[in-house]
Amino acid sequence: MTYRNRTPFHAEIIGSLPKPAYMVDAWVGYYGRPPLFQAVLPSKSPRKLNAAEFKRIEDSAVDQVIALQERAGVDVVNDGEMRRGLFIDALTRALEGVEKTPLADSYMRIDKGLFGPGNPEMVTSKIRRRRAITIEEFAYLRARASKPTKVTMPSPLMAFLMYLPKYSASAYPDPFNLFVDAADILRQECVELAALGCEYIQFDAPELGFVCVPEQKVPTFDARKIDLDRFVSEGVEILNSAATVPGVKFGLHVCRGGGGRRMYPQQTTASYDAISQQVFKRATNFDVFLLEYDDSRSGGFEALKDVPDDKIVALGLVDNPPTPPQETPEFLIGRIEEASQFFPRENLALATRCGLLPSTIDNAEAILRLVADVSHHVWG
Repeated sequence: MTYRNRTPFHAEIIGSLPKPAYMVDAWVGYYGRPPLFQAVLPSKSPRKLNAAEFKRIEDSAVDQVIALQERAGVDVVNDGEMRRGLFIDALTRALEGVEKTPLADSYMRIDKGLFGPGNPEMVTSKIRRRRAITIEEFAYLRARASKPTKVTMPSPLMAFLMYLPKYSASAYPDPFNLFVDAADILRQECVELAALGCEYIQFDAPELGFVCVPEQKVPTFDARKIDLDRFVSEGVEILNSAATVPGVKFGLHVCRGGGGRRMYPQQTTASYDAISQQVFKRATNFDVFLLEYDDSRSGGFEALKDVPDDKIVALGLVDNPPTPPQETPEFLIGRIEEASQFFPRENLALATRCGLLPSTIDNAEAILRLVADVSHHVWG
């Protein structure tokens, strides 16, 4: 087995950072719409941009958030997902085999939230990789950052959002075959990232947050005829198959709502106990589990007993509000000590609960500085 560096980054980041106001305007000027879940609204009349102008502004925003993270003192940095409208872009914008379709009556608010109010894209034929999204992100990040770096990408199981039998069953009678193809596509991107020197890749998996509440039989799964028990067994094994690149540390972020928490509360109302046995024991190729514990919706830390001791657990204890951080260092230190009753303290880390999209760029720095200061106090 090729060696993987499993040393914890005790001051962790999750991924997305809020776009500066000029980047929000640039997004409207180039794409004709603002990115989702941003605390800053675009100005009334952003000027139209061509591709070269937009890329220069995008690069400036990446430079700004790299510098922000390094000033704040976190142990690992990324590009803040400045080049994406939403984290899932690294999958949806990379595929052939999807088409815009009329908005279905069976859609839940999460679908409208992720894809906007227009016509969402659905899988209509076998998917193929059209382009790599994260390669540009990492190549630029590696050249600019002075600290260890991380690339984020969506879980292949997030392809479920692009699956409805009405549009997709002719290509994929069984949606799990779609997940296999998505995992193969993302694994290939991981191989290319590793060839460029990338050593840490995080998969974001809000879909696993949905199934923390299996008794609700979440309608968005029922509409797709996806069995939840199979989703957290065979589905997690498919997800695990994407994390098989030698020399890369893989993280799994089990998201509980992110910037759109109020839009899809089914992710936010139950503990990890419903999935801990399946996910933590089946996701064997992941070295780091990034879990959200910023309030009571995630339950207690007992589920950490199901995580193998040789893994790393990053505790998402710091909220991501539009205001400066509300948690005190003393509170966070106490929560870390509580978690250490169920998982080895030396293999714990501290993070925000999710990306920082609801915040502003100035408050994001204060939030990350709190994460860094507390983690360095606790672990040295």
